[in-house]
Amino acid sequence: MDIREAKEAEIKGELSVVVGKQNAERARQEQLRTRMNELNVRLKTEWMEGKIDSGNVILYARFDAQAMRAIEAADKKIAALQPEINVIRERLIEASKEKKIVEKLKERKQKEYDIWMNRQIVKESDDINQKNYARRMRETIF
Repeated sequence: MDIREAKEAEIKGELSVVVGKQNAERARQEQLRTRMNELNVRLKTEWMEGKIDSGNVILYARFDAQAMRAIEAADKKIAALQPEINVIRERLIEASKEKKIVEKLKERKQKEYDIWMNRQIVKESDDINQKNYARRMRETIF
């Protein structure tokens, strides 16, 4: 594997780790929001049916407050990870550019070699044709 490809793969790995942390926080937020909505629906249903228990209301209020604090903390973690992600993405872009430059140089060198090889083949073919022509001319003269 080319050094530049390895560098690019390493940076992609770093990026995936940090983005993974960010996605884990988002998933945690989503779970909390889903659970809050489920409990809210359950509490409203109990209220409508007249089966509400004050202990459940207090527990729900505590859970809701705790969940909101956890969601806000996750927002802060997500925001704190963003600058690191931006830096890693810039490094990845730079590594990708370097890799493409090397690939273009390799392609250019290959084309130059192909052109050189074709010229050599043409020269050899011309030499052979000249020798054949000269031999035929000698044969016709003698």
